[in-house]
Amino acid sequence: MTAVRNNPTSAGASKNSLKIWLDFEDSNIETSGSHTTEWVEATAAPTALSYNAAFAGKASITATVQTSDDGKTVKEEKSAALTSGTGKIDLTGMADAKYVRVKTAFVSDLNSTESSVPVLNEYALTAGKTKIWNTLTDWEKGTFEGAAGHQPGHVYRNYAKDLPTTAPSVT
Repeated sequence: MTAVRNNPTSAGASKNSLKIWLDFEDSNIETSGSHTTEWVEATAAPTALSYNAAFAGKASITATVQTSDDGKTVKEEKSAALTSGTGKIDLTGMADAKYVRVKTAFVSDLNSTESSVPVLNEYALTAGKTKIWNTLTDWEKGTFEGAAGHQPGHVYRNYAKDLPTTAPSVT
C-alpha cells in the first residue's frame, strides 16, 4: 500500500496478485456539485420556487433562480438555502424576463460517523406558468457538475428475481 501511495503512476501488481485499493483520504473525496436546469420560458416574473428535498447533518442545498432576456446572459438572480422536507422560496420582487432557470449547489457531509448526501426530489418554479422538474428526463435536460447526479431507481434493482427459478420444460 505504501508503494502505491508513494508512486501512484508506476506499474502495479500483475493480474494474478491484483488487489483493490480505495483511497478515502478527505482530499480525494469530492463532496460538492451542482445542477443547472435548462432555460425555460417565463410568462411573468418569477414568484415562487417550491421544492422537496432530503438531507441531514451539515449537508446542504442552495438554489439560485436566474432570469434572462436572451437565454444566455443572466439578468437577475436570487439565492436561498433549502431546508430538508418541503418548502417554498418567495421570489416576489424579481423583474420580468423572457427566460428563467435554477442553479443548485449540493454539499455532502461525510465524516467519521455518518455520510449525509443531499437529495433533491422536485422543483416547481412559478413564473406565470409553473414548470416542474421531478423525473430523470426533466433533470437530464440540464447539466450536472462535480459530485452531483441523478441516480435512477433501477440501478439498485435486483434483476435476478426477474429470471425463472427453474428451466422451462421442452416437449
